[in-house]
Amino acid sequence: MIPKRDDLIKLIRSGDTSDLNYVLDSFGLVKKGAIFYGDSQRNLLNAVFGLVSAHMHSKPLKEDFITELIAHTAACCEMYMLIDLIRVAIPDKIKESIGRYIPECISAAISEQGYYCDDVAADILDLDEADFFAMIAYLDAGCELGYELRVGYNAPIIRQLHKYHVIGDDLLFSYMALCLR
Repeated sequence: MIPKRDDLIKLIRSGDTSDLNYVLDSFGLVKKGAIFYGDSQRNLLNAVFGLVSAHMHSKPLKEDFITELIAHTAACCEMYMLIDLIRVAIPDKIKESIGRYIPECISAAISEQGYYCDDVAADILDLDEADFFAMIAYLDAGCELGYELRVGYNAPIIRQLHKYHVIGDDLLFSYMALCLR
């Protein structure tokens, strides 16, 4: 059963990462992807993302809380849907980045026969802001070309979206709620 709304609000306001981990783990939302993803996980994530978004509109959350939330939930998001919303939110920034170089290891992993590699995930986390925007532009174009994007890349991409303040964190978590698988 999903925790009560008031309990979720208290959890978010407290910023207690151990309580967050407990709630998410107990719903099968573990850091390397959901053990089982169904209606109960989706309903919990909709509630959590909505409340986090509302809270962050006026008050930031602790960085470790955000990091844990992303680690537990990123695999539940449909990344190409999220990238599409990002493109709509910041079209000029994406247009500026089209055609910029991105490392070959990243472009190869995000292709027609995409694959997952821990080193590529780490490389995504190491991208500077300009190169990260170039990767977002590449992903946006890749969506239309049918490129594969393995779910293991979701967490590093979402962490970078947060790190570079591509959109406000309140909007980021709202978008994540909209893009749940």
